[in-house]
Formats: sequence, C-alpha cells, structure tokens
Amino acid sequence: MKRIMTCLLLTAALTGASAQRPKPAERQPVDRARQEAMIARIAEVSASIRTLQCDFVQTKRLSILNDQLVSTGKMYFSQPNRLRWEYLSPYTYVFVLNGTDVLIQKEGKRDVIDTRQSRLFQEITKIMMHSVTGQWLVDTSDFGVQMYVDGEEWVAQLTPRKRDMKQLFRSIRLYFNERLSTVSRVEMQETGGDTTLIELRNPQPNQPVDETLFTVD
Repeated sequence: MKRIMTCLLLTAALTGASAQRPKPAERQPVDRARQEAMIARIAEVSASIRTLQCDFVQTKRLSILNDQLVSTGKMYFSQPNRLRWEYLSPYTYVFVLNGTDVLIQKEGKRDVIDTRQSRLFQEITKIMMHSVTGQWLVDTSDFGVQMYVDGEEWVAQLTPRKRDMKQLFRSIRLYFNERLSTVSRVEMQETGGDTTLIELRNPQPNQPVDETLFTVD
C-alpha cells in the first residue's frame, strides 16, 4: 500500500532538483492570502500538463536500522487518467493506472484490479487525479495544508485528516520551485518513523508518450 501511495504522490511534478533539505524551523509560514495565491498558481501550472515523463531517485531512510535504501526508475503520465510508475533498480516493480483499471507487476506476477470494485483503489485514483490537477492542495477534506517559504522554494506541508492516511503518514512535504511553481521533490514522514524522499529528474512535459506503456490486460 505504501509503495502504491508513493507512486501517486508525484504525478504533478514537472522539474527535478537535488538540494539539502531545510530544517522545519527555518521555514516561514505565509498568511492566508498568499497561501491561496500560491496554491492557485500551482494548480494553474499543473492543469497545463497534458503528458509528463521523468526519471526519479527514491531514498528511503529506515529509522530502526539507521540505514537508507536507494532506488531509481521512470514515471509516465498522460491525461486524463493514465499513469505508469516503474522501479528499475535495484528491483523491478510496475504500477499502471489506465482509467478504472490498475495493473501491478512484480517478480513476474501480474495483477489487474478494477477500481470500481474496490473502495481502496477508488481512493487511490482520486488521490492521483488530485495530484495532477493541483486539486490536492485545494480540497482540504483529505489533508490540512500549510504553505511555507524557504529561500527560493515553496513548501506545502500536508497533514492527513482521514484515518486511512493517518495510519500511513505523519506528514507529507512537497517542495516547489518558486519561479516555475512546480514540484522538485517530495518528502514523506511515515508513522513508523521511516522517511521517504523522492527527487524528480530530467522532466519532459507535454512530449509524446508511447500509449502502449499504459496497457492493462
């Protein structure tokens, strides 16, 4: 479940960056008027994206073992509701969403799920679409949102409101490039103490994407 949620948190991202994460105390919260303006800008940019493909680097820090796991892969998105999130190293794992159908492929096994038959996957689909359109920051029924400014970055801190999300995450931080109003990385604080950081690299927005990548059968 956490791996699937990780796949869906980044579909609105357009640029990649690698930078030292600032401490929470260094961030300055903004007032309500500026927060609304920032969210509106982010939603505007996200709505202009018809397709997107990029590389990603995921670093998972394990609190118990004081260790970290690094994996890499590729993400592909096409409007209105097609997504492929593919881990390539050090293991292979594929998640594909095409309309109401989901494909999960790992270790040579393929599972196809009709989201209309699963409340869980209906919620997953909703989260994916809200990420793409920027609605995630507007619809506060799922998350409480507080925007911050840190240097040249905007930071959106999301606090789960629903029980299912609270069981997975303490908080989620989205780091935006202020000039482009686009996500550069996502940091997830899990309830067990682990932290997952995903950096997006080599973005290619609004370029042709091979539609066979979204095949679910």
